[in-house]
Amino acid sequence: GGEIRVDSVCSKMAILTMHFPKLRILWSRGPHQTLAIFKALKMKHEEVNIEKSISVGNNESLDGLMETSDVVGGGSTVNSGV
Repeated sequence: GGEIRVDSVCSKMAILTMHFPKLRILWSRGPHQTLAIFKALKMKHEEVNIEKSISVGNNESLDGLMETSDVVGGGSTVNSGV
């Protein structure tokens, strides 16, 4: 019943959401629905600035990451909600 199992995806998702309560999970029935969800989410946002994304990915320090957190064009910040 209510036990946590190491081999259970549902158990792992439950633990993940318990440890990160602000985490949002998108679930879809298939790849076509996933594509529709991501297209709808992207409609109101600018494209990612690739050069800034690469520089953030190469940055070793957390302080540097915070200083360059405006990866999305237009100066808006990236927020994972976690």
